[in-house]
Amino acid sequence: MSRLPHLPALAAATSFALLAACSGPEQGSAAAPPPAATESAAAPGDVAEAQDIALFGTISLRPDTYETFVAVLGENVRSSRQEPGNVSFEVFRPEDGSPTLLLFERWKDQAAIDTHMQQPNLKAVIEAVRSTGADASETHELVEVQPSGAASRRAPADPATSRNVLVVLKVKPEAEETFLQAWRDVFPHARAAPGNAVFEIYRDTKTPQTYVLIERWDSAEQHEAHLAQPYSLALDEVLPDTLAAPIVNGQNRFLAHGVLD
Repeated sequence: MSRLPHLPALAAATSFALLAACSGPEQGSAAAPPPAATESAAAPGDVAEAQDIALFGTISLRPDTYETFVAVLGENVRSSRQEPGNVSFEVFRPEDGSPTLLLFERWKDQAAIDTHMQQPNLKAVIEAVRSTGADASETHELVEVQPSGAASRRAPADPATSRNVLVVLKVKPEAEETFLQAWRDVFPHARAAPGNAVFEIYRDTKTPQTYVLIERWDSAEQHEAHLAQPYSLALDEVLPDTLAAPIVNGQNRFLAHGVLD
């Protein structure tokens, strides 16, 4: 991601629809059906016909409840990663130390999510949300935009010292194709950059012109070097005119450490 005003955090978990229901007025809905059922005919044709379902959201906690909640969440993460339908389950915390968790999960299909929703470890997290007064965000239900970065992703060399970037992007309808082409142009350079482990952008299947970027780097220094490259600077020139809302650190863009890796 180029050096633009930062975006608040993201983080998703298969359980986010339920978690949000525990902390907000709206009852959580089921996770998104497979892309074929949700992608409109008018959407740009850069999503694979069959691919994983990703979920992203945030959980905001009081400082005095953070450690207790993470202990419960950790049990859920470890159990979830053993489920046959789980592809990955990543948890991040902002580098500024704020008691917020960013969850990003990938599942093979809707059936895998439905099965996960019934697991005792997830129900324990839901109860922890209630008991700690945590605030769970709206869940972004996602499919990856092609070309596929997920197909070649790897774990950072040391997750504890990695730099992770999560961004929610709102795009102007008339500029969506320009936005997508800008990401297609930067994608091969970012994936080939020294220290890059993950560089993926996803489309929200329920909210038009909404995208989520996730990047993982072996170090903050390598991420900063990426931002200074000509391909990143070219993206800086194009991206602002395509966005319907500014990128703001701590609101829709997060720099984060890995948690529970």
